[in-house]
Amino acid sequence: MEQPAVIQLATHAMGTRFELVLDAKDMDPSRLRAIGEAVIEEVLWWHGRLSAFEASSVVAALNRAAGTGAWTPIDARLERAIRQAEAVRALTDGALDICWKTRRDGPQDRVEVEAGRARLTRAGQVLDLGCVGKGLALDAAAEMLSEHGLGRDGRRALVHGGTSSVLAMGAWRVAVRMRDADATEALELLDQHLSVSSNVHRAHVATLRASGIDTRAPVRSAAVIAPVGSGVGDELASEVGAGGMLAELWSTAIVAGADAALAPRGLTVLTR
Repeated sequence: MEQPAVIQLATHAMGTRFELVLDAKDMDPSRLRAIGEAVIEEVLWWHGRLSAFEASSVVAALNRAAGTGAWTPIDARLERAIRQAEAVRALTDGALDICWKTRRDGPQDRVEVEAGRARLTRAGQVLDLGCVGKGLALDAAAEMLSEHGLGRDGRRALVHGGTSSVLAMGAWRVAVRMRDADATEALELLDQHLSVSSNVHRAHVATLRASGIDTRAPVRSAAVIAPVGSGVGDELASEVGAGGMLAELWSTAIVAGADAALAPRGLTVLTR
């Protein structure tokens, strides 16, 4: 008897392990595997695009050009992420900061974004998109999977990066361990992103700061759930297909001390 098509693949990117499960009973397994491999390639592409340690990455290019006045071309998804990150920084009084390593907040210390390009205005500024990279990769994965028919007609997809960043297309039950919890909590996800941030089990201040977390904030965990393929909207954000990015930004900001009530409508926030 023919077995249902379930494909599992994995790769290492952004300092963690990404895994995906594609479950589509009515699809040819070879086609499903090809879709999964394309998603893996997309994740690796985003890793190369965002890593400050890759000389060819857009982040490295922005950092090299800091203070020169030169613009660096960026795609629409990255432009949206930078704009949102700067908006969250302003709204939360700097709880999340994509230039945390070098921020001085003087008049020449800005991240400027125009249509299709960006620049850092002061020499020595350093951009770090570690707090949003996995979310961007998962947003791109969601778009690709949707184009191939996953997430409808009983075809499911689950992708996670390090278990703390999750994309669930279709219905999935996932387990989350929050701050000081003795056991995991079960969450039912349906066409949603999940991002979990915590500073509980991280031993070094440098690791906390590298994730954009203010080490003066109280120790806690935050889980943020955002929809896939539908808008999250208020005066701060009206985004379609950006749930992964928004979930990552806000879970990090809330762990860093931001008021969870500031999160845009459409996001579900759990804190401990």
